[in-house]
Amino acid sequence: MTFQFTNVEVLRDGNIKTVRKVMIKNNKGSKSVTKYINGKHKKTVKRKLKSKEISHIRKKKFIPELFDNCKCLI
Repeated sequence: MTFQFTNVEVLRDGNIKTVRKVMIKNNKGSKSVTKYINGKHKKTVKRKLKSKEISHIRKKKFIPELFDNCKCLI
């Protein structure tokens, strides 16, 4: 049985839009943070998910520090 999970969260703060994504397919996953300023793409940071994070997501547990290492400083 294959496990697939996708989640997209969009945050808006004035002219800045932040998109946070989590994608898992089978036992491989990634997370990314993308920044848009005035509707223009500025930067994307993409990281692999650790096996511990994938197991927490499969069990539907909250991970507060999930995007801490995906900082887009613009």
